[in-house]
Amino acid sequence: MDLHPPVLLLVVGVLFVIAFVETLFPPFPGDVLFVAAGGWAAIGSHPFWVVAVSGFAGCLVASLILHRMGENL
Repeated sequence: MDLHPPVLLLVVGVLFVIAFVETLFPPFPGDVLFVAAGGWAAIGSHPFWVVAVSGFAGCLVASLILHRMGENL
């Protein structure tokens, strides 16, 4: 079962937001949500790198924001 492009884009967006929010606000239960959303993405039989890249990008963007905030203190 392949995910249609709009659904795949939704999954990637949700994974990005989960990783982004978890990096900015550590008490957020992002690990559990990321595993659940990643499992949902795996059902769609698309490559693993889609999940990995979206999580990495969310963490990277949030880390850059935190770095910029730290520079300005």
